[in-house]
Amino acid sequence: MRLFALFLVCAGLGCAARPAAAAAPVVDHPGCFILHDLDRGTRLRVHPEACAQATVPASTFKVPHALIALQTGVVTDPAAEVAWDGTPQWNPAWERPHSLASAIRDSTVWFFQRTAKAIGRERMQSFLTALGYGNADVSGELTTFWLDDEGRAA
Repeated sequence: MRLFALFLVCAGLGCAARPAAAAAPVVDHPGCFILHDLDRGTRLRVHPEACAQATVPASTFKVPHALIALQTGVVTDPAAEVAWDGTPQWNPAWERPHSLASAIRDSTVWFFQRTAKAIGRERMQSFLTALGYGNADVSGELTTFWLDDEGRAA
């Protein structure tokens, strides 16, 4: 069985699944959901109008970012912790050492900012282009191009 390609774009922090009525699909969320069946070449879109709007990737960028970090060897062990440098963070969960696994779970921006620097602009651009990820635009600050205007993961 082939895997499905899954894309999720959320507007803001409220992208948690909500309970649905029995046997009814969960479609009430503040963003766009696309499920692509690779075998059939079909796509299921929830809120296609939202899917047509360009948005900043924010926390959804953790997935390709993590894959790029692993592929480039910037991260070799997803469980290996990286020391927190002591810089105060707006999210208390970020004020400790993190591994790739915990950084994904807690959406730890400083961890991904460090990996972005280690990956570098050229490799980041190359991988995003190869993935066909959005507009693959890594212009601007390399450590914040995927974040909202406040430099926080949404």
